[in-house]
Formats: sequence, structure tokens, C-alpha cells
Amino acid sequence: MASLGRNLEIYNVATHARIAELTTPIGSPAFGLAFNRDGRLLAAGYPPTPEQPNTPHTLVWDIAARRVAADLPVQARAIAFNPHRPELAVDDGQHLTVWDVVTGKSKAELPRRPVQTMALAYSPDGGLLAAAGTDGKVVLWDSLDNRHLADLLGHTGSVDTLAFSPDGRFLATGGTDKKVVLWDVPHREAWANLTGTGGNTTALGWNSTGTVLATTGLDGFVTLWPVDIPSAARVLCTMLDTDFPSTPRPESCPGP
Repeated sequence: MASLGRNLEIYNVATHARIAELTTPIGSPAFGLAFNRDGRLLAAGYPPTPEQPNTPHTLVWDIAARRVAADLPVQARAIAFNPHRPELAVDDGQHLTVWDVVTGKSKAELPRRPVQTMALAYSPDGGLLAAAGTDGKVVLWDSLDNRHLADLLGHTGSVDTLAFSPDGRFLATGGTDKKVVLWDVPHREAWANLTGTGGNTTALGWNSTGTVLATTGLDGFVTLWPVDIPSAARVLCTMLDTDFPSTPRPESCPGP
């Protein structure tokens, strides 16, 4: 975990111990952060400073060496590492580009919509790039040839966060319309709508098996959603027992 500020502090989530503090050469706080798949690299986007008003930066840190491995001339507002190739997708508010983090060179620029991109995510195999925007759309790109694949339409407000399940089957998206949509990625369609979060969804993440989705938002709560059908059915039946104790259980619910 990394904290935003003039310097970057990295903590062990399990022990809460600080692992490293990275002293940034940029005189402004970071606005976007992303770890690569093995946690060895950390990318952070910085706006131009008064001293260098025309020079944005995205720094890629080698955490173990405590040094900057690459300095990309772009400010990352939304950012994501490809899990299988040394590539970094960056949206700076005007352009969506893919950078080679080894050479520090831009590899491709993808056509983007005239709306703000709020979040980017690669699929676990690195083959898909998903971009979430303020217009409520989620755009899927083929990351190999940068080809537009689909627009996922299921939100009525800005989509602010998204994450692929570990097996790549599902894409979870959430934002300002107080619901989370689970997308069936192969079929490019909504698989489930999760409602009742109580507020805008600002972050979400999967457990390692892809059976539970955690969401949090402006309501201050973390909600755990069982994604596999048997577990979801058990949760629903338990809720029915609690809320309607005098009503017989539906036949589809297993016995107590």
C-alpha cells in the first residue's frame, strides 16, 4: 500500500509496518498510483510544478532499489500496469497512451472519448484494457493491437473504479449511481447488478479465488459480496430468515 504525499510511504497491509519511504524529486503530491503485478514497481503521476509548468511526470519506482526506474513525460490521472508485459497504460486527461517502462518510450496512443477517464485496468492475462469514464461507459480494448472491442453500458452515472476477477471472467465496475455491475467479459454483457451500497462506490477488489468482491464508498462501509451462485443463495436465504422469520422458507432455500 502506498500513501499520497510529497514522499511515498509503502506499508505492509498485514502488519501495518512501513516498508519503504520513497523521496520524490518532484515538488508536488502524486495524483495516481499503481503497483505492477509482483509489487516490485510503483508508478506515480505528478502534475507540472511552478518551476516546470510544462513538464508533467509519471515516475516508475523500483521499490527494492529505492530509485526511479523510468520518468515518463506524462501526468497519470488514471494508470495501470500490464501484468504480463512491461507496459503502463496512462490517461492524462487528454490522451490514453501505452508506455514501455523499460525504454521509457510511448508505444501506442488509443482513441479516447471526450470525457474524463476515471480508472484503467488490465485483465489478468494482459490481453484486455478496460477504461471507465464519467459518461457511464466502460470501454474494452484489445491490448495487443489496440483495437476497440466493446462499450459496456450499464451505469447511469460516472464509473469511478473497476477490477477484473482473478480468472478474467468478470469485470466489476462501480461509481456514482450507487450500484456495482458485474460484467460477463467473454459475452460483453451484465451478469449481475449489486445494489444497496448506500453511497457512491470509490474502490473495489476481489479475493484471490474470485468468489468474493469487496466494495467501499462514501458511506464508509466495506461490503463483501459472494459472487458464486451457491454462496449468494445462502446469504439471500439467511436474510429472508432474519427479515421474515414467520414466513416459510422458499423451496429453493436449503434447510436450516
